[in-house]
Amino acid sequence: MTMSAHEVSSQLMDQMMDEGLLPDPDGVAVIAVSGGLDSTALARLLGPPLARAGVEVHLAHVAHGLRGAESEEDWSFVDALARDLGLPVHRLEGSVAPERTRAIGVEGAAREVRYNALADLANRLGASSIYLGHHRDDQLETLILRHHEGVPAARNAAMPARRGRICRPLLGMSRAHLHALGKTERWGWRNDSSNGDLRFARNRVRHELLPALRRESPDALETVLRLGQAALSGRAALEVQLPEARQRVARRDGPERWRLDRAEVASLEDDLAILLFQSLCGGPHRCDRPPSRQALLLLLAGVRAGGRARLFALGAGWFARVEGNIVLLSPQPIGYEESGAGSQDNQDLPQAVCTTSLSATEAQLVLDSADAPGRELAVFDWERVRHPLRTVETGSGRWMQPYGMAGRRKLRDLLAEAGVPRSERASWPAVVDARGEVLWLPGIRASAEASLQPTSERALLLYTTAPRLLACVRTRDLTIGASPQSQAFENIGG
Repeated sequence: MTMSAHEVSSQLMDQMMDEGLLPDPDGVAVIAVSGGLDSTALARLLGPPLARAGVEVHLAHVAHGLRGAESEEDWSFVDALARDLGLPVHRLEGSVAPERTRAIGVEGAAREVRYNALADLANRLGASSIYLGHHRDDQLETLILRHHEGVPAARNAAMPARRGRICRPLLGMSRAHLHALGKTERWGWRNDSSNGDLRFARNRVRHELLPALRRESPDALETVLRLGQAALSGRAALEVQLPEARQRVARRDGPERWRLDRAEVASLEDDLAILLFQSLCGGPHRCDRPPSRQALLLLLAGVRAGGRARLFALGAGWFARVEGNIVLLSPQPIGYEESGAGSQDNQDLPQAVCTTSLSATEAQLVLDSADAPGRELAVFDWERVRHPLRTVETGSGRWMQPYGMAGRRKLRDLLAEAGVPRSERASWPAVVDARGEVLWLPGIRASAEASLQPTSERALLLYTTAPRLLACVRTRDLTIGASPQSQAFENIGG
């Protein structure tokens, strides 16, 4: 028999007291509410008892505007919910930046906006706790997604019930439990239509993989959770060492730029070095998505190897340069300024292709430090490129004049020579200019079209963080990093 909301709420408060998730009786708390089942349940179960205990409770709704009229209906629902509960509510506006969408995908970029907006509100209110509605199924989905991204079980840490001000009191409850409770209590909630879009990896896990595992191997899900908790304990032990390592190894070299001692980084144990990199690449509220473990392992290998300077695209919007005795980390390609014109003129490029404007001299430095110019990145004369750029599928009839080769070649022939499986050649992306001329076959070769000249003054740099494309680069023992969090051209226009 399903417990009543009052019983569940009382049990939840007891659990939160045991886990140290309750604010002080005269404190301030923020509950994030999207309008969906999970956050609506959290607000109803947690808001009233906290308020009765003397806590100043605020509901907060982040409006991205990504879903048009649906977004406005979400806000109307949350506003009505707040009135029903007798709690103040804040509408937080947050636009998703195109460059972050290209770097980590629309889901990741929207998540950053939410967390940062909530942290800013908590700062203004003096709140000690920000409550999120993540539950047991969210935990499973996250652990499974990280496993498929290549994170080893020993390092695939579960979401903690508390990290800083972020609290997740519902991690012990399943989605089915919350749904049954909501139906029994006749709560209303909003259904996000995008949650059924199977183009998103999390939705495929939620709607296809998890139901199959529950039917065929329910014990496996408990094992996933148990391993996640064990990894969380291991991460906590590493985090004890992090402050000393950070003080010894890293110093600020600008607002969002870090300079690290290469020898000190090389001496760190792998997991501590990766945790250090991720802590430096995290946002000011430690909620921005950092580069993946795989990308940082490639960077760490480059730090420990000798040789000339190397530029690493780490994914998640971060870059590193290893040169001499230093390692530089920056959200821009090291030494270059991000061009507003680049992002505005080429917005049709998918998130796995990034563009940067730089001087011709700087572009030559990039080419000199790249292991495979033309494959991992491509440089063109800005003034000769016909903007805007876009991506198209290679198909069967597209040609290009490869840089450094005589005559024009079929793109599919170039892909075949690079070892791309026949089944993938037709859908392989190509970057084309406004007239449809192919400029770049990512991971394979650049075109001679609009190539950099001795008289060039301004250059356009194209590079990719897509694992699918960089697989070709990696087979040639290159050191550019790829983040599995990036979407590998799943939606190619053209």
